Amino acid sequence: MFILSKNKEIAVRVREEETDVSALMVISQYPDIEVLVMHSYCEHDGVVLLLVANNTPKTFRILEAAGYECSTNPIVLVGPLGGRGCAVPLESELKACGIRVLYFYSHRTESGLYLVFRTREDDRTLR
Repeated sequence: MFILSKNKEIAVRVREEETDVSALMVISQYPDIEVLVMHSYCEHDGVVLLLVANNTPKTFRILEAAGYECSTNPIVLVGPLGGRGCAVPLESELKACGIRVLYFYSHRTESGLYLVFRTREDDRTLR
């Protein structure tokens, strides 16, 4: 059984001049915070780490207190799923319903596979 939920991802900007402590190392000091999904990509001025955690407000506060520049984006979280290759069929199904997917990514944990979809119509996506 998987869950489909409206959630938020935290975008953590990691600049070249950042401290020696990684954002994930900071979060790991809090055993009550579980990172469900993470993804990263490079921009011209550094790396952006996207995180979906079980407690977004607390995770956001911790990262900001550690000196990271953070923002949040609304997303739809799907998971945990048992199988592979689920993201593309789900994206195709959303497109067939007229829902534009801005981007999606996945992450496998011990619990299973999680998918993150960023759309402009989260409420409609949940139906």
